Amino acid sequence: MQNMSDPIENVLILQGGGSLGAFGCGVYKALVRNNIKIDIAAGTSIGGLNAAIIAGSKEDHPERELEQYWLELAEGSTNLNSPFIEWNTQY
Repeated sequence: MQNMSDPIENVLILQGGGSLGAFGCGVYKALVRNNIKIDIAAGTSIGGLNAAIIAGSKEDHPERELEQYWLELAEGSTNLNSPFIEWNTQY
C-alpha cells in the first residue's frame, strides 16, 4: 500500500485496443519478473481493465490473475465460476 508521504516513482499506463491488452499483460509480467515496482496502474479501454485487475488484486501476485484473465478470454472460458466471467457480465 502506498504511503501518502512516499513519492510516486513508477506509473504504468496501458493503452486500449482489444488484443493489445494481451500485450499489456506480457509487459506487466516482464516488469514484475525484473522486480520493477509499479506504484500506479492506469489505462484506457482494455488497458483500463488490465489496470483494474492489477490494482484491484487481493493476491500477492496480480500478474498471475491478469494472465489467468487473458487465458480464460483466449480459451472462451466455460468456467462460469470464474470471478472474471462474473465481473464482465455484470455491466
